[in-house]
Parts: sequence; C-alpha cells; structure tokens
Amino acid sequence: MSARLENGDKISFTRSEARLLAFMTQRGNRLLSRDQLLDAVGGEGSEKNDRNIDFLINRLRRKLGDDARKPRFIETRYGEGYVWIRRALTDAPQTSQASIIVGPVKGLDELGDARAAALDFARATCAALKQETDGERAVIWAPDHDETGFCDARSVDMNVEIVCFTTDGRVECIVTARSKRTGTVVHAERLSLASTADGLAELSRTARNLGTAIIVREWAARVKQASENLPLPISSFDVGGAADIDAKLWKTIDVRFRALRASEADTPHTALLYACHLHAKYVVLGPHLFSSGTDTCDADETEIERLVLSTLDFAQADPNHAIAAAKLLYFVDQGYKDMAIEITERAHRAHTVACASLAAIGQMRSFTGQNASGIDCLRQAATLSPKGSRLRIYCLALLCQALMAVDDRTGLAAARQDLNAALPAAVLIFEPLFTDPDKPSLRARALVGVLSPARAKALLSHSAYVSARLFLDQAQRENALRTPMTLFQRRFGPSVVAEMVARLVPALVSR
Repeated sequence: MSARLENGDKISFTRSEARLLAFMTQRGNRLLSRDQLLDAVGGEGSEKNDRNIDFLINRLRRKLGDDARKPRFIETRYGEGYVWIRRALTDAPQTSQASIIVGPVKGLDELGDARAAALDFARATCAALKQETDGERAVIWAPDHDETGFCDARSVDMNVEIVCFTTDGRVECIVTARSKRTGTVVHAERLSLASTADGLAELSRTARNLGTAIIVREWAARVKQASENLPLPISSFDVGGAADIDAKLWKTIDVRFRALRASEADTPHTALLYACHLHAKYVVLGPHLFSSGTDTCDADETEIERLVLSTLDFAQADPNHAIAAAKLLYFVDQGYKDMAIEITERAHRAHTVACASLAAIGQMRSFTGQNASGIDCLRQAATLSPKGSRLRIYCLALLCQALMAVDDRTGLAAARQDLNAALPAAVLIFEPLFTDPDKPSLRARALVGVLSPARAKALLSHSAYVSARLFLDQAQRENALRTPMTLFQRRFGPSVVAEMVARLVPALVSR
C-alpha cells in the first residue's frame, strides 16, 4: 500500500493501484495485456472499460516519477499492453540460494529523524552476519521479507527480524533470529541504539556483537539437532561444509565454542560437547601439536574428566550422550575403564540410531579384545551410514583401526579401498599407517620419503595417543603401530620414536 522513493519520500497507493502494482512487479519484463490487468484489479471477467487501466497506469507513473517517453518502471507497448521493466520483486533479492535472510525490518516509518540510524543498524547487522559466516553461507538483505513471500525459499535456514520503535525518546530494536526449518527462536535480544556523537561507531560495534551472538547460537542449535542422530564426536563437525574434518574446521568450531561458553553458563549438553571437542583436538590437530610441542595432554584430559563427570547423570538419560561420556572416560584412563564399558553396553542396548550405536560399541569392543564382535559392529555401521557422509568416513576409519589391530590384512585392504573412495584425501593420512610393513605400497614409500624426522615422530606419537594405547591387549597395540614404526625407523632410525611410544610398544623399537 506504500513505497519509499530513492530520495526518501513516502508515497501511498489506492487499493486499485496497489493491486495493479503488485500484479505487475511480480511479472517483471513480461508483456501484460489490458485484459490481464483488468482481471488483476477488478477480478476475472471484470466489466470495466480497458481505459480504466490506462488511467491507473498514468496515476502510478505520476506517483513513481516515471516518464512514459523514457520509462524506468512501466513501458507502453502500443496496441498490446504494458511491461514492468524493473526487476521482478520476487527475484529481488535472489533468495533461491539464501541461507540467512535479514528481514523483515519493521517500524522504520514511525521513527522520524531516527529512521536513518535504525536503518544503518539493520544494514550493519546484515554486514556483520556476512562477516561472521565468512562467505560460506549466503546472507540476504530483505527488509520486506514478510510482504514479498520469501519464506518458502527451501534453502533458507534462518531469518532475522528487526523491530524498531521508540521508548521515552530512545530508539530501540528487538532482534529475533528464528529457524525457518523448525520455527524456533534461535536468539532474541533487545537493544537501545546510541544517540551520541560516536553513534555510528557504536552502532557498528553493537551490530558486530549481535552478529556473533546470532551465528554462535544458531550454530549451537544446529549442533544440538545433529547430535540427536550422530555420534557426539562428529556432530559439531556435521554443521560445517566439506565432508572431511580438517584443522581449519576444528579451529572454526573452537571459536564458536569459546564464544558460546563466554556468553552463557555451560548447559550439560554444551559441557559434554565441549569435552568431545577437546578430544577431537588431538584426533584432528595431533600431528601438529606433537611436532610443535604445543600439546597439553594432561591439562586437557583433566578438563575432559571434569566436564564428563559433571554431566554424567544428564548423559546417562540419553544413549547417545551416555556412549560419548563413556568413551571419553575410557580415553582419559583414570580408573574408569570398567564403568565406561558397562555404560557403553547398556546404552547400546537402548540406542535407537543404529549407525551411531554400532560405531561406538564396535570401537569399544575392539579396544577391549572382543575383536570379532567389534569388527562386525563397525562393518555394519559403515554399511548403514549414508555414502559420502562424515558418519561413513568416521565408521570406516574406526574399522581400519580395528582390522589393523588384529592384523587382518585382507579385511584392511577392502576397508581402506572404501575409505579412500569416501574421502580421497584419506590416502595421504592413512597410507603410511595401514600399508603392509613388509611390502609397503609405492604410494606409502613416497609419502614416507617426503616426511621430516620431526613430522614422522609426531605421527607416531599421534597414532599411539589417540588409538594404539587404548587397546588393552599388548599384541593389538603392537599391531596398531607396527607399520609406521617399521617404515619410519627404517628411514630415520630409532630416534624417531618418542619416549611415550617406546614405553607403549618397547618390542617394536629398533636396537
């Protein structure tokens, strides 16, 4: 019923003008006959004279400042009809690939002189969201979001509504970020806009903080949803981009966790997820941490233990959480192994997500010497998980570790082939670890050939820390490390073996 011109002036439309304008703008760059326009204004089969359309068009042109001889909006096709020559409103902005929509923005017209500041804040919020997502998600500015019907865009994850108003002379905004998929509120905040001399700088700071808060809480909500169907160790990675889990993604997640934990007290769910995140630090960044000497294993294990014990009652109410807690207690190795095994077995019997349950129980049984059962569970988990998914890659990696530990070379070759197909980059990671130590592949020899002694030493420490030491049987520990120990010592000598690894598998150290 109204519009705002480029100079800021507001114009209003009659009901007929509004109907005509809505019909034309949604059919941009298409020839529309007078009969079509008559039906749009007065209903199908309208008896009105088609000259009425000409009068309406002329009134619209006057209000829009449009020149019929040099049209910007409405072009006349003599003897045929009219064309709206501006971009169709349903295409502006393009929302077909939008992930986050900033809009609607409400109340601007009632703010008077403060309108510009409120609009600047809304736009700054959009810019902050773009910066926070670092170009990985499409953030669209759509201040008329409700009116233009963008809510059906299938790719949209969230819209951010901004309602502006005045109270006691202050301009305030209520910002509500809402999931478009679930309808739940992700974040809501009420803000007073600065009216000081440095107001613009303050608006920008407020918008940046708001953008961070929205993205962090939306991320946390998505992680929580993912954790309902995925093992907790990979649920926070599942809301990322590519299928692989790399150092960059872990660091991005670390920033999110730190911001979330700084802004609010840990819930039991967040605490348990963060404990999984600290464990993932060594799975993902382990080689770098050990080679640079920046690992803080003892401190991180202490924190993992504290977090898990503080959430154990909460965790045991849900099988997925219980399994995650049990695996972490097993990992820190502070006398909890029997309890961890018991919790895992009990949770497995109650779990309703087959892949997550089979992967967890399969790994735990492999660690504790129940090899045939563990490997069978891991094979089933890999088969049931979606192709190309992080879950499938996770299950196949666990399967390879279990097969390596029992020296099943035939089964390992098949599992490695599946893993390399699911994640081609896995070759660079696992080939020197899983090849035949007596007859290493050409690719494994080439990869070992480009390693530095420090990198090789770190890779051995990493494999020992996150995997080999967790097997209770000494023969399985040795099987898990035999290939890299053989290849690396053959190239660099026994100095490549860190003290922690030498204590774990003394029989494999060259003399």
